[in-house]
Amino acid sequence: MAPPSSPDTREQILHSAAELFSSQNYATVSVDVLARKAGITKMTVYHYYKSKDSILLACLRDRLAQREAVLDERFRRKAATPAALLDFFAWMEEWAAKNGYRGCAFVKAVNEAAEHLPEVRTVAGEAKTLLRERMKRMARECRLTHGETLAEELALLLEGAQSLSFVEQNGAPIRNAKRAASKLIAQAQQGSR
Repeated sequence: MAPPSSPDTREQILHSAAELFSSQNYATVSVDVLARKAGITKMTVYHYYKSKDSILLACLRDRLAQREAVLDERFRRKAATPAALLDFFAWMEEWAAKNGYRGCAFVKAVNEAAEHLPEVRTVAGEAKTLLRERMKRMARECRLTHGETLAEELALLLEGAQSLSFVEQNGAPIRNAKRAASKLIAQAQQGSR
């Protein structure tokens, strides 16, 4: 007999899996380990998800939905100004300052699982595209010269800073990228006058 369906159990599985996939190599996390961490049986895990791969994909989609909700809330109250574009760097620095920062979950998943699970690359690509598109919309609303190109450059700075911040385990790369972004934005503002 299958266990009763519960959104709480599904969330418990995703939360436990996200922690394990973040702190360990994907290949080393077994469904047995995941079930123990979630405090449920392996059979219960399989009631909700058909495989470890489906759990990883669900974790990535959940992470993306959470990130988009955070950014929606963060920018909902902000006017689209050139200075607001710098807030992407502040957001990233806050995220990286959290205890146990392990870099980008999407990049990690691509590195560890995309070879046998190509859908990981699709979800990761969507995450990167959504962030760039958000930056492009803001740059257009600011009426900056070459706003779309500027947004692409800012996104590259942000992505690179995120990676280097993870490697160095400090926020200095993000702060440096923010300074470089500020210069690019200032140049775009002068070109808009």
